[in-house]
Amino acid sequence: MNRFINIITVLALLMLPQYGFTQNDGPRNKAFEKAEKKKEKQKGNEDKIVEKHHKKLQDKETLKRMKKTKKKAKRYKNGKFEDPFYKKWFRKK
Repeated sequence: MNRFINIITVLALLMLPQYGFTQNDGPRNKAFEKAEKKKEKQKGNEDKIVEKHHKKLQDKETLKRMKKTKKKAKRYKNGKFEDPFYKKWFRKK
């Protein structure tokens, strides 16, 4: 058992330097970045349009219920982190 733990420890230590030698994406093209931002903005606008259309289809009671639920969710989420700690630890930067 002790030998098994030693082998795992050595393998883990051998894998550590690999993270330091990863390649970066390099310099990005500004025109490409601009196009990406434009796509994201347009996608956000489309989402808003879809949400508006969805709300138009609902009756008054449902809209009230949706509003109440949204407020409740916002109240519970207040002061909490977006991502759990383990997702922050293992996120690629």
